[in-house]
Parts: sequence; structure tokens; C-alpha cells
Amino acid sequence: MAYKYDVAISFLSCDEGLARELTDILAPNLRVFLYTLRQEDLAGTDGLVTFREVFLQDSRLVVVLFRDGWGETRWTRVESEAITDRFLKEGPSFLFFIMTDPASVPPRWVPDKLIRFNLEDYGIGQAAGAIKLRVQELGGALHRETLADRARRAQEREQFQGETELLRRSERGVKEVQEEAARLVCAVQRLAAEAIQAAPRLGIQSRAIETAVGIRSARVSASVELFAPYINSLNDTCVLARVLAGSIILPGENRFYLKPPKLLREQRYEPDRVQGRGWCWRDAGGRFFSSTEVADELMQSVISVIEDSSR
Repeated sequence: MAYKYDVAISFLSCDEGLARELTDILAPNLRVFLYTLRQEDLAGTDGLVTFREVFLQDSRLVVVLFRDGWGETRWTRVESEAITDRFLKEGPSFLFFIMTDPASVPPRWVPDKLIRFNLEDYGIGQAAGAIKLRVQELGGALHRETLADRARRAQEREQFQGETELLRRSERGVKEVQEEAARLVCAVQRLAAEAIQAAPRLGIQSRAIETAVGIRSARVSASVELFAPYINSLNDTCVLARVLAGSIILPGENRFYLKPPKLLREQRYEPDRVQGRGWCWRDAGGRFFSSTEVADELMQSVISVIEDSSR
């Protein structure tokens, strides 16, 4: 069978940096599908169907960068369903799992022999070597990247990095980050509304103003706020996501604290651009998150604290 790609990589957005690094190692010898770099392949098609087919039939080997949460986000859910459908038809030979978090537990349907690599133990270089070997075992062949291909990739990367640096020093860049922060606020409000509708007795309330949102209940509260001190520079710009004990003052409320609530957790995210995806949020560990994922993690933390306090 002729495959469109030698390798397709499935990953959570927080592992995108790792996925790109792996792609850079593999690309000189293999045809690699990485969604953020292959959007032109989906253009002019039914994107969801085409995307599903990449993992269902178009790739010789599917590599999953696995950590808890894979298969639960919008895109990895599509990938996971395609992979399990193919697994039922072909068996496990087309799969290669890399554990990016040793504490995570892989799906029960994945055979133990496929858990070939704990990234912490072997490193990305050995993982790439093992992937090349698996492709060859499955009938694929390594090819040499042409000078033109290499030059084209370098040009695209350099152009994107140059555009990003210009945006970091411009009013346009600040505005784009503010717009992404507003999308983050909307994502938090949407999840809060779902929680309020599903469990009204928890007494959860939500309120937002532009790039700040607050969630509160009697036992725990949370807030997300963009701090952008300059109108034409992204220096020192960040989003702070906080979880606090007790009830907070929501944005826009004309109240004050007699005793500030206790901070339980604070996560700082800096805006950064990812090729093929645009603005994302980067944590201190260099992991990238979409606005939807930041919102989901925050609300999961709120519900977890409520659960713990009820025990």
C-alpha cells in the first residue's frame, strides 16, 4: 500500500515543542505529518475527514506523544478515534507510543510492547532512531532531504520567527495578544456556565471584563487576567491564572477585602507564537497551551478543590 506520509504525530499542545523537535530530526529522511506544519494539506478539503484519514489510513506509522489528557481534547479525540478504529482492523503494528510523562497511564487497549520509550529515560534522539527503524520494518524507506527542501524549511522558519519578533515590538502584536486573552476569558466563562448548569447547588458564579475573568464559590475561587503594561511591546506581558481559597471579588464589583483570600496556586503564562497555530500560552517549563486548554486546566483545578473540601 502506498502511504501519503511515513509518520504522523499525535500530541497534546503542551508537547508541541517536543513534536516539532522530533519532526526536525525525522523530516530529512521521512515524510512527516505534523498538523501545525501541514495545514496546506487540509486546505480545500473537508478538514475533519481529511485529518481523520491521516491517522486512519494515510500514514505508515502513527507516533503518539502520550500524557494524561491525550484523547480528551478536541483534536486528539479525533486522532484517538481514528487510531482505535485502525487498531481494530490492523492490530497494533502501526502504532508507536512515547511516554512524555512517566507518571501518566496509557490507555488499557494499548499493548505493553508498544510502550517502547519513556522519553525521560531514552531521550528524543533515541526515540527518533527507533521510529526510523519501525518505518523500515513496516516497509518504508529512508530518503535524503534535498537541498531545496532543507532551504525551504529554513526559510519558512526564519520568516515566521522574524514576523514574531516584529509583533513583539508593535501595537499590532499587543492587540493580537489581547484578542487571544479575550478568547481565553470566553473559554473560562463557557466552562463555568457548563458547571453552573450541571451543578447549581455548588453556587458557582462567574463574571468577566475584557481580558479578566473571575469564578467563585463559597469554598474556592479562580481568576484569569492578562497583564500587558505596554501599548507597543510584549515585554513583561503575561497571563496569571490563580486558584484561591474562599470567595473573591469578581471583576467589575465595587467591593473590597477585609482579609484577602489565600492563594492556593498561581500559574504564569507568557504569550508566544507557534507556526501554524498563532498565539498560544507558554508556561515556565516551555510547554505550549491553547486558550481552551488553559481554561480547562483552571476549571478542573476549581472542581478538584471543591471535591477535596467535601471529603
